[in-house]
Amino acid sequence: MEGLSGPGYTPVWAEPIAVAPGPHHHAAAPESPETSTLSPPSLLALQPQNEHIELHEKRHGRRLDAGERERKRDARSVHKVSTMAQKTRGFKAKLLNQKRYKEKIEMKKT
Repeated sequence: MEGLSGPGYTPVWAEPIAVAPGPHHHAAAPESPETSTLSPPSLLALQPQNEHIELHEKRHGRRLDAGERERKRDARSVHKVSTMAQKTRGFKAKLLNQKRYKEKIEMKKT
């Protein structure tokens, strides 16, 4: 073991590690847009970010019980709204009551 230590010996754990530059490390200055060699953006990058749900539904359709699930969700939402109305206090309660009152008037009109 004594042959391993000495002035010219560096332990493996102390040697610097050579790392190749990754995609986020730019050694040179960035190219101008006119001379860039990058490929044009893919069509997926140009797709609006808010239409992915509609696009999936268009491609694959809806579940067979989607209407029933939506109906049940709407029926259960009344309980959640009621619980929230009972728990709110102060200014939030005032705003909530105004909103519910407007909804009630709209229901009477129709």
